[in-house]
Amino acid sequence: MALGLVLGTLMVKFLKIGIALLGGFAGVSLGLLITSTFQLEEEWEFWLIVIGSAFILALLSFKLKDAIMIFSTALLGSFLLIRGIGFYAPGYPNMFAVSEQIKTGDFVFPNTYYYYFAGNVIAFLAGLYIQTEAMKKESPSKRHPYHHL
Repeated sequence: MALGLVLGTLMVKFLKIGIALLGGFAGVSLGLLITSTFQLEEEWEFWLIVIGSAFILALLSFKLKDAIMIFSTALLGSFLLIRGIGFYAPGYPNMFAVSEQIKTGDFVFPNTYYYYFAGNVIAFLAGLYIQTEAMKKESPSKRHPYHHL
């Protein structure tokens, strides 16, 4: 918990780096969603997509702060929500186990996975909508305290 407080404080103090890290974490989530949806045959493809999407979103965050913050929190929130449900409800495959099973040719996506994926997309779109509407309603002077950084 102390580490989280220290990291959170540093991310607020150095906001641009914090937003880049948030974009990077969202990129990792996006990469994991992509790689778990498509059956990749090579492990290097998995890591290229995960690291590449993290790098791209981290770079984009320097130019598109508000959009990346909304996109990142909606994506991370939807991913964590559905992944959390997947811990208790059956049928959500472990993405790292999937990578190993694909290498050996033992894995077939169950139909329930696609239901989880659809739930993830719906939660993501809902998060985008809610946050975008909230941003529109606020006057520029009352936006989040770090808006102008």
